[in-house]
Amino acid sequence: MRRLFQISIALVILGHLVFAGMQAFAWGVVADRLLGISDPAAVIKTAAVGTSFASYNFSIAVGLTLSFFLTINVQSKVHLTVLALIVFTAIVGYFGTGSLVILVARLLPAVVALLSLLVLTRKAQLPIS
Repeated sequence: MRRLFQISIALVILGHLVFAGMQAFAWGVVADRLLGISDPAAVIKTAAVGTSFASYNFSIAVGLTLSFFLTINVQSKVHLTVLALIVFTAIVGYFGTGSLVILVARLLPAVVALLSLLVLTRKAQLPIS
């Protein structure tokens, strides 16, 4: 179960880094695929939104990575909280865009990481409140 958590949280972190990079450096592709915006003027006009999305995704990846330096009890609380928020925002993002990329690449790894961490914290009887 620990290995499943490690792989899935690594995928969550990697996914946020990849999305951040795409949003920062290939906004035209993201705008077209997620939002159906392909007009060059509209892509340029919305580029600041892409940068904002990129900073959010990059912050999540960095925060999750740095959280591994916390004590195990604090680390598990942070991971549970952040993963639950990622699951929520991925669901909202999927329903808002209908993108299977969000569903598969964002939601699935976060759900697997969250559920495997819940099992691990219950087995170790780590306090999560």
